[in-house]
Amino acid sequence: MNNDDGLLWLRVTLVVQLVIIFTAGLAMTILLVDDDPDGNVLVASVIVVAVGAFAAVGLSLVDRRPLGCTDAKMLSEQFRSRFFLRIGIAELAPLAGFFATVTVLSPWPYLVGVVCVVPSALRIVPLSSLVERDQEALHRSGCATPLAPALREFPPHFGGWTGYR
Repeated sequence: MNNDDGLLWLRVTLVVQLVIIFTAGLAMTILLVDDDPDGNVLVASVIVVAVGAFAAVGLSLVDRRPLGCTDAKMLSEQFRSRFFLRIGIAELAPLAGFFATVTVLSPWPYLVGVVCVVPSALRIVPLSSLVERDQEALHRSGCATPLAPALREFPPHFGGWTGYR
């Protein structure tokens, strides 16, 4: 893995976060589930679906906000900030499902939350189509800075540690 490829770093980060939330939530769900669930599992699952719908609306609102284009570094930083905001919003449904699972002691709300995150996760993965869509939006707003090279040129830095060394 190239330490200097910021776009690859975003892709790896997303996959790792989604795997962690799924496995941790599934493990906790298995440990917490009771054979005789309390509460209304259907109501809890519907609430989780509603949270997933609100998350989808939130992602649309975040996508409408234009990226700054003063230079390549700012463009890279703003794309990365928006990327992590989108991850947080996308993970709301499984998080709500986990809390509902703890409340009603049934695995179904969490599993519904995991299903709800799939369309959002597919929408935020920084694949070529997402980068191209954002590049087109940048061109429409008058920005000539290429997005993919900016993401590759300015990878995230954590006090000199990139996590790959």
